[in-house]
Amino acid sequence: MATTWRKGEEMGVVGGAAMAEKFQKESLKHLNQKFTKQSYVQKKQTESKALRVGAEDNYAGRGGEDDGEVDVPVYGDGDRAATADGALDLGREPGREKRAGERRRVAGEREVEGVIEEREVVRLPFLETSAEGFATRLIRLYGRASMPSHAAATFHKLPAQHKSNMTFNSLLSCYADAGDFDGLTAAFQEIPATYPSIAPTVYSYNVLIHALCQKPDISAALETVLLMEKHGVSPDIITFNTLLNGFCNNGRFDEAETVWEMIKERNLEPDAKCYNAKLRGLVAEGRIDDAAAVLEGLEKDGPKPNTVSYNELIRGYCKAGKLQEAKKLYDDLVKNECAPNKGTYETLLPHLLQAGELDCALTYCYKIFSHKRNLRVECGVLQDVVNALVDESRVEEAAKIVVLGRKKYYPRKGLRMPDGTKVSQLRAETDDEEAISEEECEVEHETEK
Repeated sequence: MATTWRKGEEMGVVGGAAMAEKFQKESLKHLNQKFTKQSYVQKKQTESKALRVGAEDNYAGRGGEDDGEVDVPVYGDGDRAATADGALDLGREPGREKRAGERRRVAGEREVEGVIEEREVVRLPFLETSAEGFATRLIRLYGRASMPSHAAATFHKLPAQHKSNMTFNSLLSCYADAGDFDGLTAAFQEIPATYPSIAPTVYSYNVLIHALCQKPDISAALETVLLMEKHGVSPDIITFNTLLNGFCNNGRFDEAETVWEMIKERNLEPDAKCYNAKLRGLVAEGRIDDAAAVLEGLEKDGPKPNTVSYNELIRGYCKAGKLQEAKKLYDDLVKNECAPNKGTYETLLPHLLQAGELDCALTYCYKIFSHKRNLRVECGVLQDVVNALVDESRVEEAAKIVVLGRKKYYPRKGLRMPDGTKVSQLRAETDDEEAISEEECEVEHETEK
């Protein structure tokens, strides 16, 4: 394979443009397969870890129709799953899990680095004959592998015609993907100063602002808006959405109100994600009635609220002990054609168990398993329901939850009947096709309404 790459490089150097392009595509395909495989393994490891560790400080808004606060690469809408004290305590050792995850990440980086060095991807003659899109894609692949230093080295080796806003933005996104916000800030300052042909765009500034919002003092993020306007770049709604989430997530609600004023001054139309940040801020301050009024206004006048909008207020009601209001809001969510997501259930189920509303918790479990989309609700949340059912001597119903979980590929060690349970334990451990089906599950939760 290494010989094939060298042939492609030689053909490009001698002017065989068509053949060079062909080999570039083959190179990118090969590299992308490697990165995709690594990303798939990392994804599965992450899912497995999530199922083991529980819902502690987990962003549950991902996977719904609202991906997050900004349309730059990463990070969710802050739709956190929480119990009354803010997290589920499953008795795990997060430090050990974190160290194991770090070892896997480093091993993955070394594997990818070995592949890249073997293929000699970043050799200058090859990049000189490559299309700009190839270089851009290569830089982003480094970001997916958490290798920003390699991405930066590749960028600086690019020929002058490829050092453009496109590759510059890809490099910034690479730093963001890797969580290297200091490196991102440094690159934003140094590269345009070194290469006059590069001028940051609104996308560039949005990625920078997102990075600044991750730092302890996020005032610089607000100042960046004035800086970008000074350089003739107009902020968009994504810019202010990022700022709103940054300030609200840090409990700085006065600055968040300043951002709202800036939105009005620039005649921009806030979207649902902006209002989600406002809802989160109001709930955090305990202003539940004000948050409810905001959501009611969205339902009447728009923009149309999404699942995360409802989740924010559901969380507020649960923390305030107003479970009836939370359940009613769940019904409103469904009625308004928003699909409940994992965050919805990870918020409701623990509070229902604490309030002793086991029947309602069981109904929601059936809804989870009958959902058209495969909702990966935290394993620990479902295990708590199973344990509560067994404690109430409702062993058959507990076994149904375990069996349905197995059909949804929950791990045996993560979702199981408690030790010492005699009745139906064998049934819960089997994959017999005669066990409870998803259709039966749907019928049961319909009859329990």
